[in-house]
Amino acid sequence: MDIDPTPTSQARRAASSRRTLTLIVALVVVVVSALWLNGLRNRADVIEAFRSEPGAVALTVGSCNRQPFVDEFEQTEPGTYEVLVRTQLANNGEDCADGLTIEVDPEQPMVVIVDRVSGERFELLGTGEPAPLGLNGVWRMVTVDIGNPVTVGETTAEIPEVTISGGEESGMISGNFGCNEYSVDFTFVDDVLTGQPETLEGTEEFCEIPAGSGELALTEQSLLELLAGGPARVFLQGDDLEIGTEQTNAVFERIAG
Repeated sequence: MDIDPTPTSQARRAASSRRTLTLIVALVVVVVSALWLNGLRNRADVIEAFRSEPGAVALTVGSCNRQPFVDEFEQTEPGTYEVLVRTQLANNGEDCADGLTIEVDPEQPMVVIVDRVSGERFELLGTGEPAPLGLNGVWRMVTVDIGNPVTVGETTAEIPEVTISGGEESGMISGNFGCNEYSVDFTFVDDVLTGQPETLEGTEEFCEIPAGSGELALTEQSLLELLAGGPARVFLQGDDLEIGTEQTNAVFERIAG
């Protein structure tokens, strides 16, 4: 014959069941809270970085009606900082870009900010401007190959010079062939220079063509096609610069910058 459990045994089992239920509920609350908080604290991309003063960098992040804050900030090496920005619920009006400021070493001439969300690097000088393009400077053409190599200066009356100025991945090329001037914008990504022909500007002065300038006119045309045309591969070694496509190849030497 079965014996009914005593009231004490029933109470113990009931208490154990309540404790188990309480633990399950607590675990669910923790998981749901973590998921909820993660939804409130979204990661945000750094859109721009500007060195507002030697010891401070202003960051602009993309966030609509959310408040950005720095969640992770670490100096991985002198002058290089990795940052992770998150956002939380807030009402920032209609502006979808919000800013915040981080402190950096004011003694570093260049500061590098690495966004841990997108992986993008921002190289900032003490002035707050992007690091100068390695191509920046004044270059004198040495040779141009448009099927037959031409040594500039030996068969031309003028020696073309070009000035390159820009930021990290874009800039402007300008020059003067002894009479007319020109300028054109370009992009520079992965050692490929791509001129923007729609931005090409130049003067159209009537110029007397001195003796010996026949090759110069051909050189001018080839150089403009090279700089303002399609993608061109760039090789830079010290003060020697080579820009080339399948049709044209030009070699320059740095004379300033």
